[in-house]
Amino acid sequence: MSLGGGDGGGRSAEAALGVAAEAHDAQQRARAASSSSSSGDQLALGQGLDSGGAGAPDRDGARQGRSGGEGVDADAADGAALKKGLTWNDKNETFRTEPLSEYGRFVHDDPEDDKDKPEYVRPRNPEEKANILAKVFLWWVFPFILAGYRKPVDEPDLWELSKAENAEYVVPRFADLYETQKPNKKGRRLVGALLRSQRALFWYTFVLKAVDVGLGAVQPVFVNQLLSWYQDPTQANYIGYLWAFGLFLAPFVKAVFENHYFLGTFRAGLRVRTQIQGLLYAKSLRLSASSRAGTSVGKVVNLMQLDAEKIAMFCQTMHGGWGAPAQLIVAVGLLFNYIGVSALIGLAFTILTIPLQGKILSMLTQVTRKNATVTDSRVKLTNEIFQGIKAVKFYAWERPFYSEVDKVRCEELANLNKSIVLRAVFLMILFALPSLVAVFTFTFYIAVFNNTLDPAAIFTALSLLNNLRVPLMMFPFVINSFIESRISAKRIELYMDMEDSQMYTQHASDDVSHEGKKRGYVEIKNGTFTWGSRGVAAFAEVARPPREKFAVRVKDTVTGKKRREKKAAEAAEAAAKKQAKEDAMNEIEVPVLKDVNLVIHPGELVAVIGRVGAGKSSLAQALLGEVKKLEGDVLLSGQVAYVPQNAWIFNGTLQENILFGAPMDRDRYVRALFASSLETDLDVLPAGDLTAIGEKGINLSGGQKQRVSIARAVYANCDIVVFDDPLSALDAHVGKAVFDHCLSKKGVLRNSARMLVTNQLHFVPECDRVVVLEGGEVVAQGTYKELMAGNESFRKLMQESNSAVQATEDSAEGGAMAATATAIAPPVDSEYQFDAMSKKHTARLLEKMTSNLQRKDTLISTEDRNTGNIKLQVYLDYAKNCGGTVRFIVVLIFFAVTTTVGVLNNWWLSYWSEEESVNPDRYTNGFYLGIYFLLAIAFAVMTFIRTIIFLRMALGASKKLHERCYFSVTHAPMEFFDTTPIGRILSRFSKDVGACDTLVPQSWQQFLNTMLNLIASYILIAVVTPIFTAVAIPVSFGYWLLQRFYNRTNLEVKRLDSISKSPIYAHFSETLGGLSTIRAFGKQEAFREKNLEMINVNHRAYFCQLSSNRWFSLWLEALGSTLILAAAIFGVLQRVNGTFSGLIGLSLTYALQVTSFLGFTIRSITELEAQMNAVERLEYFATKLPQEAPHEIPETKPDDNWPDTGEVQFENLQLRYRSDLELVLKGVSLDIKPGTKVGIVGRTGAGKSSLMVALLRLVEPTAGTIIVDGVDITKIGLEDLRSRITIIPQDPVMFSGSIRKNLDPFNQYEDATLWDALAKAHLKGFVSELEGGLDGLVSEYGDNLSAGQRQLICLVRALLRQPRVLVMDEATSSVDHETDQRIQETVRSEFSNATILTIAHRLWTIADYDRVLVMDHGLVAEYGTPAELLANADGILSSMVNAMGTHQSQNFKDLVASRSMETH
Repeated sequence: MSLGGGDGGGRSAEAALGVAAEAHDAQQRARAASSSSSSGDQLALGQGLDSGGAGAPDRDGARQGRSGGEGVDADAADGAALKKGLTWNDKNETFRTEPLSEYGRFVHDDPEDDKDKPEYVRPRNPEEKANILAKVFLWWVFPFILAGYRKPVDEPDLWELSKAENAEYVVPRFADLYETQKPNKKGRRLVGALLRSQRALFWYTFVLKAVDVGLGAVQPVFVNQLLSWYQDPTQANYIGYLWAFGLFLAPFVKAVFENHYFLGTFRAGLRVRTQIQGLLYAKSLRLSASSRAGTSVGKVVNLMQLDAEKIAMFCQTMHGGWGAPAQLIVAVGLLFNYIGVSALIGLAFTILTIPLQGKILSMLTQVTRKNATVTDSRVKLTNEIFQGIKAVKFYAWERPFYSEVDKVRCEELANLNKSIVLRAVFLMILFALPSLVAVFTFTFYIAVFNNTLDPAAIFTALSLLNNLRVPLMMFPFVINSFIESRISAKRIELYMDMEDSQMYTQHASDDVSHEGKKRGYVEIKNGTFTWGSRGVAAFAEVARPPREKFAVRVKDTVTGKKRREKKAAEAAEAAAKKQAKEDAMNEIEVPVLKDVNLVIHPGELVAVIGRVGAGKSSLAQALLGEVKKLEGDVLLSGQVAYVPQNAWIFNGTLQENILFGAPMDRDRYVRALFASSLETDLDVLPAGDLTAIGEKGINLSGGQKQRVSIARAVYANCDIVVFDDPLSALDAHVGKAVFDHCLSKKGVLRNSARMLVTNQLHFVPECDRVVVLEGGEVVAQGTYKELMAGNESFRKLMQESNSAVQATEDSAEGGAMAATATAIAPPVDSEYQFDAMSKKHTARLLEKMTSNLQRKDTLISTEDRNTGNIKLQVYLDYAKNCGGTVRFIVVLIFFAVTTTVGVLNNWWLSYWSEEESVNPDRYTNGFYLGIYFLLAIAFAVMTFIRTIIFLRMALGASKKLHERCYFSVTHAPMEFFDTTPIGRILSRFSKDVGACDTLVPQSWQQFLNTMLNLIASYILIAVVTPIFTAVAIPVSFGYWLLQRFYNRTNLEVKRLDSISKSPIYAHFSETLGGLSTIRAFGKQEAFREKNLEMINVNHRAYFCQLSSNRWFSLWLEALGSTLILAAAIFGVLQRVNGTFSGLIGLSLTYALQVTSFLGFTIRSITELEAQMNAVERLEYFATKLPQEAPHEIPETKPDDNWPDTGEVQFENLQLRYRSDLELVLKGVSLDIKPGTKVGIVGRTGAGKSSLMVALLRLVEPTAGTIIVDGVDITKIGLEDLRSRITIIPQDPVMFSGSIRKNLDPFNQYEDATLWDALAKAHLKGFVSELEGGLDGLVSEYGDNLSAGQRQLICLVRALLRQPRVLVMDEATSSVDHETDQRIQETVRSEFSNATILTIAHRLWTIADYDRVLVMDHGLVAEYGTPAELLANADGILSSMVNAMGTHQSQNFKDLVASRSMETH
């Protein structure tokens, strides 16, 4: 330990502050997942839900290679790099996995049968078979570190977890413990269950800590005895050697116990975190819809990451709660023994500083917590920007949104500046405290009690005083960790107490019937359902931070009166919260569905229709058991499949999304592909059905996502299938084909009970029965003919939608598609038999599947993982960001000067004691004490100044890196976002920016402190005992070699730990996003097992890192003990030469420091290198990402009123999305006159959306150009282009906040203008009914709005901008027919002078357009007025219209003819 005002004390101070910083870092990491939680770099779920069977992809070869080029290591998951499909082997308690490394062995269950399928047995934890000596000295870790030194460690090299750490073993047992745990007086069970689960390990670490505390007091005693021997020439020389050997042995034995203690406590934390994460995930699979509505994905992920981490961290520090007071008692007792009553003076002064330290820590904690909320806001906003990056680019919102981000960032930096000042003051007090305590102690010791200044007493007392400071400093952090973990436990238990799904749906359990009903029978009797309010109230309590209470308690520890006042206020607030909660719980739950009676028979198709908000989707959810049931019964006899309105696609291959964990049946699989019209898409996708699908299906169109979801339902081959309006996202002809193949009376699902929620009323005549909803009630139900004959409102609705056609007519004239559907439909006996046509399709699809195996595609790019050390250039880049290399070097010099002052402060004690013995009357004690005091104060002040300067300089670097990264990422092309998971991007703006804010400068400070003190120690010891250098130099070289040897393994394992961490939380958030689908298909157990597997993958890396770190620490300290031995032995030899004992004391105490300094220097180098990885990653994003064209080009900036007419010309336009893909536009030439309304149609892959992509330059044209009002748009800045052309996308993007924020995010319009636009979009009534009106709440991703309402919000944005060129990508596909008609009227009137380009799925939308553009294979196939194109009976448009059926096609032609006559 350091002495006096020395900087070694600063090391302890920095380490203590590091505890708080680590907690803050854990919060930062958690927030990345919470906002990013919503999305993440993750393992393909399909890998965990193994498909198996014939034709399955090569799952055993799923691991992707990594390059070690310019890239940076992954914090988020490179899912393909991690292992899957592990199974527990009870015989040898290991898991089996694939052969990927030579660090293990290959085995065969049956050598004869499995010669071609070797399996890799993951290496077992060598600790289990190690002998006693190997366990004591952690030698069982050495082979792993040696293997990592020889070659980069990869995931298969990691040991298998022992049973006590394995999630698949631990979590189920802990769940049982939790359920059987008797609640305490407050009804809490979690803490008791955790203590029971780890009782043995907690007692084991208790014993280790007790021995460690005892050994910590031995070193000062040995120093005292050695110095006393040195001063007593009568004692024999061998006694000096014995004490010297004792000084070597004591720290070595302490190191053994201390490292085993840390290994045990971190192990306990690992187990506790595993148990909590598994418990929370299992709970999430049971959550009711009302509970989910009361929370957000990010907040729930926070519980799994942040709160679980806090409890785990307390497990690592809990013994400090009694260990610190024990150290205090031991140190005070020894001090009293050596210097008598004077020791109590120093102790009293130390205790008096506790309130001041507590106040500063309280303020620092409050600032950190306040800043955590601000950081949450910044990361959440950044996440929403990246989640909606397409909309941000569409509207040219990059710069305006940065202004919003920068406001939050500036607030964040302001809080960080406050924390810098508080941290600097805290460090100054800590550095000055030992010297001030020493001044008071020795003043009383010499002046009051008239004792002589004895070197043995001086250095022993100072060592003990320094030891006193550490427990006093650490104790508040332990208490803080306890309170934080207690709060987290409460939050977790409140979540665990939230309402589970009622599971009221009765399912069949046999193959024949259920309660006498045939499989496929559906019935709702007198059903009344509500979304409920209890989930909201419950989580409001979870989300409301009890942490504020802790802030009040800590803040008011000084004054009792203030504390009592605050307690009263706190009690009143708690009572108010309790009352509010009870009020919310007792609130009358408004039914969303009332008195519903519905029966669906096996093989029956029932359509559910109604206006927006009528309760159609709620009825589908009620069937699945996802809505809270107030009254009635629900019976589903058979297995259920579900196709949601917003398709849920997980990160995996297209094939894995369809199979959804079921074994591969090729015939059934081909049938699903064909029935969902995915056959053509296999030609378009890079690797066919083995194409990797990005998170949320980012690389699929809206229609493709829905058809994959439909294919999943078809492949499931269930008795009951619920369709929640999936056909709205499909082109008209594709929707017709899917309906005919899947849903119609001749479709492949004809034997299943089918419920179709739809706004596509032209399908209604083909349904067996129709249910009409209005205001949550069934107002009519019956066959189509019955309702047309007896229900006037229904008949009028159908006539308005041009769907008045008899079911028999369309079913008889469904065309070739219906014929095909008939051909492939299974007969009643469910044996899949195909006629000649379907066999031809089958052969063709199987051929595609076979070729796909040869070209498996990974869309999601593998994030490069560096191997080796951080390059020098990264450090130089950081220095430049800090304000320049020169400024950085000047600050480093100031660090060196400050350290020199600290060394002088220590040296002055030795000089004083020597002068006292040689020239006792030369100076007064006041002179010596004054100089010592001034040096201590000077050191403290200089430490304060250097801390302020360096941390603010580092904060400036972080600000620059954040800004550069933001613009680099937002200006990256869409290809980058298509191939890079949002979680991976967001980790840069959360974890890495957070690291640059706090951890990187802290690591720099710790490195500079320890390195400079090490150099100073070497110099001082070499001056006193020159021969010491003969040992110090080789030992230091040994330190360096040990660090190099260890660091290779450490870096790789840390990278693997980072890579494997995000998938846990990403999978968790993805599960919550698709919970209805998962539960409908009954896949909860498969997903739970996948979660446990991911936890194991991460914890294997963490445990290997933990064990390696403990081995490194133990042998570092063992090597350092040789330096202590050398200094002591050389000190003994110096007695012969007559060296002054004070100098020997100083030399010995610095030698004791050297072992710590060397160890901490090596660790700080390793830690700095690890933290600088954040800088490397940010620099990579700031400088190496591909960039779009410039957003501003002053030389070609168009006029302010451009475009003024709206003329658009395409000239030989060619476009490809990636350089390795074929052209999607192959020479489009087109002239669109100003004010023309153009409808764009074509089959999937024809190039419709690519025209819009080219017009907004989301992808740069390969050749050709586009001219708008005489301006070549390829020559102007992207911001000028996109801000003048407006698009209403098919997939609307919403931002959490208010309606106002979504309409006018930058406050450009008056309220009256907003209300006027809402009225024109027919949203005024809805918004005015919201609480707060324009300030009404919009939840995350707009989940509290229907799909139709979200589309209308985008229409309002367009109305506000009043563009001359408007692009509409089927902007009303999710609204009912009546609302669609009104919207079309609004578009015609409000954009009468604008040029409109509309991609149409509903042909009715473009019946009255001026021109229709038919795209086919990237070329203009037809272009002209609707009447002209329909005149060509063999044309593509004519064939698409004819496919609508005889009656509808005739109505369409009549409408076109009448509009044509009107225009003429």
